[in-house]
Amino acid sequence: MNMNSVKFWILFGVIGTLVFSSCDDDGFDFNIAECKPEEFLDNWSMEVIQPNIASNFLPQLNNADFTTTSVGYAVGELGTLIRISGDGAVWEVQLTGQETDALTVQALLSVDFFAEDQGFVGGSDILPQFSEERDSGAVFLSTVDAGMTWERRYVDEVRRFMDLEFYNPLLGLALVLPESAGSNSDYSIARTEDGGETWAIEDLPEEFGFPRFQRASNRIFIPMNRRFRFSDDRGETWTERTTPVNTIEVFYFATPEVGFVVGETTAFRTTDGGQNWEEMPLPVEGGGGIMHFVDENQGFFLRSVISQEPETGINYLSGVQTLETQDGGATWTVVAEESGCLVNGEVTFPSSVIGYVVNPNAIYRFVKQ
Repeated sequence: MNMNSVKFWILFGVIGTLVFSSCDDDGFDFNIAECKPEEFLDNWSMEVIQPNIASNFLPQLNNADFTTTSVGYAVGELGTLIRISGDGAVWEVQLTGQETDALTVQALLSVDFFAEDQGFVGGSDILPQFSEERDSGAVFLSTVDAGMTWERRYVDEVRRFMDLEFYNPLLGLALVLPESAGSNSDYSIARTEDGGETWAIEDLPEEFGFPRFQRASNRIFIPMNRRFRFSDDRGETWTERTTPVNTIEVFYFATPEVGFVVGETTAFRTTDGGQNWEEMPLPVEGGGGIMHFVDENQGFFLRSVISQEPETGINYLSGVQTLETQDGGATWTVVAEESGCLVNGEVTFPSSVIGYVVNPNAIYRFVKQ
């Protein structure tokens, strides 16, 4: 991952238990005719790309990382790893647990490439009782040839590799659920200096929802429930700060000092790395969303609009409200009040001006105009 890239899971982490308003018989799709990309944002073009693989073949995707602005990787359930190329149009299944000689059937939860041909993948050993890989430790995969071949090992002290961030072939960080965890939200930070053969694991101070790193230049962040940590020395030391919200729904730093946090009903901006916060006039009631900035002034926010079925009481994603700012969040302009483009999935921006949101049915490609 390059210096300017951002890789984080926002919308699914918030609405993972929701039902999509325009599902098909597979329970996960939307009517593309209801999506009008040209009306989605003013200063960005959005393209909806359907993969060249049948969506009913693909399990849930859990993480994605683009090594360039046109080539990336996505990982998912049942040992699935997909190479994506052609600006999102070409999908190639490199690994799948559906083969008789599968490398792994573990759910693959995280992927990170620090170079175009070198990367790592982490899994979860929480599997059905009959599985041979159950309780073997989380699988950890590495490649030096762009995914053509993979080396496999199991890490006994880790149950789940939730996210990865590597700086070179040896030095990397991971957000993990350790073997010693008291609950399924008792995450820790892990650091390796030998390419994942051994890990030093440190508890995080509070339980929280869906862990993901967020990186701005050389600074790496770990948003938690209300607090966050950051490191400027590749995870050797960490600084902890508190946000003004009770529960972090969206966390985004455009630079090491300029950042944004969205709670259940309020949103705030900091210009000093989180020491002080000022409230923003941003409508946030809903189920979270996706935020991205080109620089500290120009950005967008895709707010998920959540509705409820009156008869069943089930919440569902009914639309996405799109907003843009040109002044660092001081003011926001609503572009689409409730777009039919149900943008959801794994968010990865390999550069500040090109990004992707990936799910099994479609890729949303964003390009700054």
